[in-house]
Amino acid sequence: MPIARKPYVSLNAEKRLEIEQLFKNGYGIEETAAKVDISYTSLYRELRLNDMTEYDYNATIAQDNCLNRKRAAKIARRRKWEIENAAKNQ
Repeated sequence: MPIARKPYVSLNAEKRLEIEQLFKNGYGIEETAAKVDISYTSLYRELRLNDMTEYDYNATIAQDNCLNRKRAAKIARRRKWEIENAAKNQ
C-alpha cells in the first residue's frame, strides 16, 4: 500500500512565524514540521531556499525572499512573453 503524501502547500507568513518560534523553543526539524502540519521535506526545502539552518531561521527574511522569488519569476515570464510576441509580430 503506497504511503499517503501531503499535497504541496506554499508556506505563508503565519506558518513561517510559527516555524521560527518552534525552532527558538528548541524543536527539531521533524518535530517542527509535524506541529506546523507540513512534511519535513517541505521544511528542509524552506531552509535550503532561504540559505538558513534551524538555528538562524528568520521568518521575516524568509517571507521577503519568497516574495522576491515570485516577483523575479513574474518578470521573467513577462519578458519571455514580450520576446515571443515581438518575434511573432515581425
